[in-house]
Amino acid sequence: LNNDVITPNPDIVIFAMGHNDDGFSTASITQEVRTVLARTRAALPNLTKLIVAGPFFQGGSQATYIPVQDAIFEGARNFADILIDTTSAPWFTGTGKVGATTGSGNSDIFINTDGVHPTDAGHAFLASKMVSAVAPAFTS
Repeated sequence: LNNDVITPNPDIVIFAMGHNDDGFSTASITQEVRTVLARTRAALPNLTKLIVAGPFFQGGSQATYIPVQDAIFEGARNFADILIDTTSAPWFTGTGKVGATTGSGNSDIFINTDGVHPTDAGHAFLASKMVSAVAPAFTS
């Protein structure tokens, strides 16, 4: 947690967690999430919403990231207001990427040539999915 988050004193903080964590034990993931979210709550006492999204990944990696998301959500319990499931129905589908398309899902246009990071279109897609996921929490 750094000053880029603390100094503006936001009302809402969104964490997207877990993409780089599949090599760690679920216990260590859970503990790290608890630590980060507890520090966030302590540093921002007027926070109205703390939102935690699971890992963003290509559909072909679903089995790898289900336990990661489970560990994240366990660590987020008692801290997060909203948990966004990204693993039961992966947002990026298929196994292709720009420059190596497979015709089997949206990753052909949403995943960059490195096979990991979203393209500009992929970022716009993620933004749309996030808005849809959190909108119910902001309606009266």
